[in-house]
Amino acid sequence: MKRQEGVLNLEVQGLLQKWSRHVKRYQRRFFRCQRDCISYFHYKGHPPAKGAEAPWMLDLNDVVRLDKLPQTLSFEMYSAKDERLLMCKASTFGEYKIWTDVLESKINYLRERGEAAEEEMVTHFETNTFTMLALMSPDVVYELAQTT
Repeated sequence: MKRQEGVLNLEVQGLLQKWSRHVKRYQRRFFRCQRDCISYFHYKGHPPAKGAEAPWMLDLNDVVRLDKLPQTLSFEMYSAKDERLLMCKASTFGEYKIWTDVLESKINYLRERGEAAEEEMVTHFETNTFTMLALMSPDVVYELAQTT
C-alpha cells in the first residue's frame, strides 16, 4: 500500500465539457484533479490562480463507480446511492484516456485504503476487547459470556 501513495500525487487539469442538469447541455469548464478531489472553475483560457476558490468540488472518496464511455469520449461518476455525481466529455481520445486512467487509479486506491482502514479498526477493536476481558476477573467474564 505504501508504494501506491504516489497515486494521490497524480494531478491532471484541463478543459472538459460537463453535462449541466439545469440547461440540459454540455458546458466547457476548466477541471483540476488534485489529491482526492476534482473541481472545476468557470474559466475560459488559462488555469486560475493557485488560491482561487472552486465553485464546485467533488470528494473522490464519495465516488464508488466510474463508467467509461469511449465511443463518446465521456465518463460518469456515481455515488453509493447510484446517483450520478458528474458526467464529462473530453475533446480527444488522448484527453479521455488520461482523465479516466488517473481518476480510475485514484478511486481504486481510495477504496482499497478505506477497506484497509476498516479492517484495521475492527482488528484494533477486537484486540482491545480481548485485552479488556483478560484484565477482568473470571466472574465478570463468565457473566458477560452468559449475556451474549
